Amino acid sequence: MESVDNLTLESDWLPSTELDRLIGESRHDVPGLSVWMTGESHRGVDPTIAVALISGLVSIVVPFVTKLAERVFAKEPDAVVTIDGAGGGDQVVLTQALSPDVQAQLVKDAIASGALRVRISLDPTSK
Repeated sequence: MESVDNLTLESDWLPSTELDRLIGESRHDVPGLSVWMTGESHRGVDPTIAVALISGLVSIVVPFVTKLAERVFAKEPDAVVTIDGAGGGDQVVLTQALSPDVQAQLVKDAIASGALRVRISLDPTSK
């Protein structure tokens, strides 16, 4: 089985404690996942970005990211979950307007094609 090594989960909107709580809630639904909360960007891009590193089998990571997006949208309908590969290429953007089935398929396709980052933010056009 294929595994995902260090998918980075970032949020420029949620504080690290809230991201940690949200990840904790989502992990209960998907056992067998490894998560490390780093508290801030490990690349040093912006210290206000909350970061966690996730690894596990693709079959575990996909439902985790899907469940996490579901919880984010339930709490904040104007949130955006962006999944992208190295250098920001092949970007997939999830919004609440997409059906859960479409969201799950987009997450699966992005992770299977080597996505390296999941970013949670607010839609700047929503306000």
